[in-house]
Amino acid sequence: MFLPKQPKILFVIVVLSLLAGLAIGAAGAYKLAYRMKKGQRLKYRTTMQVNQSMEISGREIATTVNGANAMHLEVEDVTKDGMITFVYAIDSLTLSVKSPQIDSTFKNPQGLIGKRSRQTINARGKKLKSAVVDSINISPLLAQIGAGRQASFHFVELPSKDVKNGDSWSTALPTPPGKIAEKWW
Repeated sequence: MFLPKQPKILFVIVVLSLLAGLAIGAAGAYKLAYRMKKGQRLKYRTTMQVNQSMEISGREIATTVNGANAMHLEVEDVTKDGMITFVYAIDSLTLSVKSPQIDSTFKNPQGLIGKRSRQTINARGKKLKSAVVDSINISPLLAQIGAGRQASFHFVELPSKDVKNGDSWSTALPTPPGKIAEKWW
C-alpha cells in the first residue's frame, strides 16, 4: 500500500496510540463486585470432589465424596450500597460416599429438594444474613457429610482491594460448630 509520507506518519501515530491505550487498560486494576438485579433468576450447577485421609490409632481411613447439584436463586432486593438479598433452593442433588464404613449414593434426598433459604450478601459476596424459609428434614448421615443447606451454596468472597489481571487471593468459609474448616483458593 502506498501512502504519502505525512499520512504514513499519522497512521503510525494512530496505531501506536491504540496499542498504548490497550496496554494501559490491560495493566489497570479493577474492583470486583457481584451485580444482580431485583427479580433476576439465576441457575447454578456445581460439582465437588472431596478426598479425605485420616489416621486413627495407626490405621489410615480414606473417604471420598463426589457430589453434583443444580440450584436456582431469585433476587428479592438489591440496595444502593450493593447488598443483595435472594432466596435459593436446591433443584437436584447427587452424593456418592465411599469409605470403609459406607459405600452409597444418595439422589435427590427427600426433605431437602426444593426447600428454600434466604441469604443476604454484600457486593463482594460476604454472607451477612441467612435464614431458613422452609424447614428441612434429612438423615443424620447426610447432615454429617455436609448435605444440608449451610454447605450447599456460597458465593466466592471477592477481595476488598483492587485486582489486576493475574492477581490471586484466598478466602476461607466460616466453619459451623463441629465441622472441619474449608478453604478456597
